[in-house]
Amino acid sequence: MKLIDTQDADNIKNIFEKLKESVNLVLFNQPENLQQNEIQSFLEDVASLSNKINLSIYTADEDAEYTKKLNIDKFPAIAVLDKVNKDTGIRFYGMPIGQQIHPFIKSILETSGFKDPIPKQIEKKIKNVKKSIRIEVFVELKCKYSPLAVMAAQRLALENTNIMADMVDCRKFSSLAKSKNIRGTPTIIINNKVELTGAQNFVQLLAAINKV
Repeated sequence: MKLIDTQDADNIKNIFEKLKESVNLVLFNQPENLQQNEIQSFLEDVASLSNKINLSIYTADEDAEYTKKLNIDKFPAIAVLDKVNKDTGIRFYGMPIGQQIHPFIKSILETSGFKDPIPKQIEKKIKNVKKSIRIEVFVELKCKYSPLAVMAAQRLALENTNIMADMVDCRKFSSLAKSKNIRGTPTIIINNKVELTGAQNFVQLLAAINKV
């Protein structure tokens, strides 16, 4: 079953015409993952919509060193890399479909160099983050508020290599969500210390990062 229908595929293809540089998507999977064929098929469909999108597939057991290098700790995982395979820090844990396809598509656009401008004052604050930061955004695939939080976290990661931004599907990783007491989406956890709820913007995320 195709997860992207013809109309959506046409719309996404038109969006991908804005891509400036190549983008490399990397799927990390495990053989026992029941969703592995589905997510691979989804990514192959996405990659087929532009010759500037490349897809690589790795398995946790066979490619343990690379998996560790990119700090992948859950499966399935999608890492977004730039044209020279430089890590952007953007991760999707679970399949970015439903409402979450929007930040996925935007992550590809922004990684290619097609980015909305950020006010200089905010850009400076992002660059000034010196500590290692991991932003986990727990989402439901149908939640219409989650994409805003995911996209804000992603942009921070793109602007500062000290920041990682994870989208985590609560249903796929239900045990993890339960252990972190996730009760609504989006829930944002920064370095396992600071928790926010709701659609947060750059300023709100930066303020939270400063509390870590």
